[in-house]
Amino acid sequence: MIKLGLVGEGIAKSQSPDLHERLGASLGVPVRYDLVDSLGVADFDFPNAIQRLREEGYRGTNVTFPFKEQAAQLADIRGEGVKRVGTANTLLFDAAGLRAENTDYTGFISAYRHSFGDQPAGNVLLIGAGAWVGR
Repeated sequence: MIKLGLVGEGIAKSQSPDLHERLGASLGVPVRYDLVDSLGVADFDFPNAIQRLREEGYRGTNVTFPFKEQAAQLADIRGEGVKRVGTANTLLFDAAGLRAENTDYTGFISAYRHSFGDQPAGNVLLIGAGAWVGR
């Protein structure tokens, strides 16, 4: 069983658990994807929540509003996307430490390179890249 999660505020209606668990099932890999919602939790402590997931055997967690900057700062190892953007939406727990990545950046740049090769992008404005889950 691969244990994954999502940490954020107001994420109770997120479809991420269904998506990740279905993907795992399609690959024959059991996946459990849990939500850690800070909405309404007095004094929610993001670093402690991440540490608790790690101690409970999670492989990693996605991170969304309002914790992406904290996630980047908390990490021991920062991927290219985090270094370029300054925020993280994915944390992986491994022997080398807490690894952070920004898959919004890496996904965008990968798609850009596929379409435009090494042509410089110039300035880019990306709006609404996340999934709206509503409240």
